[in-house]
Amino acid sequence: MTPDAEFKALFRAYQQPITAYLSQLLSNAERGAYPAQETFLRAYRVLARGVQVEHPKEWLYCIATNLPS
Repeated sequence: MTPDAEFKALFRAYQQPITAYLSQLLSNAERGAYPAQETFLRAYRVLARGVQVEHPKEWLYCIATNLPS
C-alpha cells in the first residue's frame, strides 16, 4: 500500500473518532477540530517518509493525546 493510500484509509477510519476524542478531552466540540487536523498532518508526514506503523489506531491516539494544548 502506498503512503497516500495508507493515509487515506487511516483518515477515513479514524477522523471522526479522533475528533470526538479530542473534543471530549478539551471539553469543547469546536476546539477538537484543529488538534484533529494537526494529528493527521503529523501522521501524514511520518507515513510520507515511508515509516510502517504497526498499530495505527494506538499511534494516532498517542499523537492526538500528546499534542501541545
